[in-house]
Amino acid sequence: MAQTATTGKCDRQNTHARRLAEAQLRDLFNTYACTENVFVRSIIDRNVAAAKAAIRQEVQRDPGAAVTVWTDGSYNAKAGTGGVGIRIVSDGRTMTFGRRVRASSSVDAEAYALAIGISVLLDTFPAVKNAVVRYDCAALPVCAANVDAYAGKGAPYTNLRSAFKRARRSGLSIMFEHTKGHARDGNHNVCDIVARHYSGIRVTPEEFDRIKNFVNTKTERRDRNVPTS
Repeated sequence: MAQTATTGKCDRQNTHARRLAEAQLRDLFNTYACTENVFVRSIIDRNVAAAKAAIRQEVQRDPGAAVTVWTDGSYNAKAGTGGVGIRIVSDGRTMTFGRRVRASSSVDAEAYALAIGISVLLDTFPAVKNAVVRYDCAALPVCAANVDAYAGKGAPYTNLRSAFKRARRSGLSIMFEHTKGHARDGNHNVCDIVARHYSGIRVTPEEFDRIKNFVNTKTERRDRNVPTS
């Protein structure tokens, strides 16, 4: 019995150490992801790759313990409005949604999308302990690395800081992956269309057909920004 208790304590200590190492690694990655120093980037890339491999091994043992989140933000400069598109996939279940947000730049919209995506993930899948979050905005790592400084600007950076703190308190390990916008990532492309729709940017009929099932109301389905054939 004593041996079992000791083993359990060691397991908890190892888990805590791993979570702490992953948190420190995320901080390192977010701090230097925008660096132009090739040597620094090579070190980070190797460490992040190792952490991702460890997480993937854990996911293979328990597929229900992981989730992937795609986020995208869009800013309509003409109207001064922003929109976000988010897709969450966990154990074969898919959730796709969007909303209009107050933004004064594309980075604002992207930060909103990331904050909302993480918050909804925590609310909807509280048992998940590993997540991969994919985004296409090259400026987001800078915001993440300096989130306390950015929070002085108010929302959405205060929202982003709160989402990061919630994730860490819950023990959720997040690995951030940059994905190329408007490329072959079908999940991200859906987020892009949803975000543009909610920001009021015109989408084509073909694009709207891809997202119409994720639009909440009949009024939105007849959105005036959707061209009629």
